[in-house]
Amino acid sequence: MTGEEDSIFRGFENRRNNGGNVDYTSTLSSNFILDIRGSYNQFKLLRYQDDQPSAAELGFNGIPVSRRDNIFPRFDFRNYLTVGSLRSDYNAGQERPFNLFSVQPTLTQIVGNHTLKYGYDFRRLREQFSTDGNSTGRFLFDGTYTMQASNSGATQRDLAGRDVAAFLLGIPTSGTIDNPTEYDTSSIYHAFFFHDAFRFSQKMTINLGFRYELKSGVREAEGRIVTNFNRTVVNAADF
Repeated sequence: MTGEEDSIFRGFENRRNNGGNVDYTSTLSSNFILDIRGSYNQFKLLRYQDDQPSAAELGFNGIPVSRRDNIFPRFDFRNYLTVGSLRSDYNAGQERPFNLFSVQPTLTQIVGNHTLKYGYDFRRLREQFSTDGNSTGRFLFDGTYTMQASNSGATQRDLAGRDVAAFLLGIPTSGTIDNPTEYDTSSIYHAFFFHDAFRFSQKMTINLGFRYELKSGVREAEGRIVTNFNRTVVNAADF
C-alpha cells in the first residue's frame, strides 16, 4: 500500500512516440528542382492506476454519485504515509497527447553561379489535456478534533496516533474534491524564406537570405483560455 511492486496505490505512466515523414523530389527542368516534405509526430503521455477499490465500495456517500466509482480517495495523515494515490494526475488518470504536423515545399533554381531557394514552412502544433485530479476527494487527518482540548496547540495535535483516531472516527480536518481539467489548444506557424548561395570563386561561396515568420498564438478549441488580449480597452474598474 506504499507504492512498492503490486501495491494497489501504485501509478503507471505510459509514454509513446509515433511519427512519420514523406519526401517528394522532382526535377522540373535543367535548372528547377522541387522538393516537398511532410511529417507528423505525436508524443502521448498517459498516467493511470489499475485495480483499486472505489469510493463507492468504501461507503463514501458524500462524494458526488457520478464520481463514486472512479477510484480510491486519497487520505493524508500527519504522522503516517499517504493512503491512496500519491499524485493527483494518477487519480482517475491523465491523458496528454502532443501532435505536430508540418509541410515544407522548397523550389530550387540554378542561375549561373547562383543557387536560389524559395520555400514555405507550415506547422500546426496541438496539445490536448484531460485529468479528473482527486475526483473522489483528498482528506487530511490530524489531531485537531482528537486532542485533549481545542487550545492544546500544535504539539498535542500532531502526536502520533491522533490522526489515526480521527480517521477511525471519520472526522477529517480538511478535504477537497477536484473538478475535471480539460483543454484543447493549438497554434499555427507560417514561414517564408529565400536563400541565395552565390559561388563567388572555387574557394568562396557567399550565402544571403531572409526569412519571415508568422505565429498565430495559442488558441483553445472551446474558448476556455483568454487569447488576443486587447491592451487598448479601458479597465472597467478605473473611475
